Amino acid sequence: MVFTNTAVLNIIDYLDGNAPTAPTHMGVGTSAVVADISQTALGAELARYAIDTTTSGSSSITFTYVLPSITQNGESLTEFGVFNAASGSTMFTRTTHTALAKTSSIEVEYTVTINVGNT
Repeated sequence: MVFTNTAVLNIIDYLDGNAPTAPTHMGVGTSAVVADISQTALGAELARYAIDTTTSGSSSITFTYVLPSITQNGESLTEFGVFNAASGSTMFTRTTHTALAKTSSIEVEYTVTINVGNT
């Protein structure tokens, strides 16, 4: 997983007294291009979905989305990212993974945990 440059700028805006928009969506896609901090979008985004749960701890925050069995069937999923809107917006993180041939018999749980500090 990479934490993108645009996410860092969003945090700097917050520290400067501005009100950034928090992550609200996860996107899934089919690009296997290696994740890099300079990227601002998924390589081949299929769709975005509202994050199911957000859990914060003393030095971390976790975002989870479950892609249901009825969604994105027939696709070879290889990437996902965390965004602060349903389209456009800031991509906070991007992760690539081994291709997963999505079928109606599979639900996929995507979980991203961002740790802050010396943990």
